[in-house]
Amino acid sequence: MSDIKERQLLTAILKDILYRGPQLRSSGICGNVRVLAQMLHGYDSAVWSYWRDVNGGIFENWPEFSGNIYYPVPSGNRILPANDMYTLVHDLWENQYGEARFRLLEFLITSLESGDYDDA
Repeated sequence: MSDIKERQLLTAILKDILYRGPQLRSSGICGNVRVLAQMLHGYDSAVWSYWRDVNGGIFENWPEFSGNIYYPVPSGNRILPANDMYTLVHDLWENQYGEARFRLLEFLITSLESGDYDDA
C-alpha cells in the first residue's frame, strides 16, 4: 500500500472517530484508531503501521501538546501529569479533557490532509 493510500485511509478513520464518536470511550485516539484499523483492514494493518510512524510528529506540533508523546492530551490540571489523567478518567472523551482530545483529533486530520507533518 502506498503512503498516500494509507494517509487517506487513516484520515477517513480519524474522521469517523470525530463525526461518529469513538468506539471505545475509555480509550484515546490511538486505541480507537487501532480498533477501526483492525476492523476495516485486519490485525497487521498497514494503516496502523502508518499511524504509528506519523502520530508523534503531528502530536509534537499540536499547540496544546502535553510534552508526553504517549499521552499527548494535557491533563488540564497543574498538578496532575497527562499520563495520570489518562489512567484516572473513565470517559476520555467528555468534559474539558475530552474536548482537548477532540481538538487534537481535528488537528491530526488537518495535518494529514495538508501533509504538514514529519513522518518519522
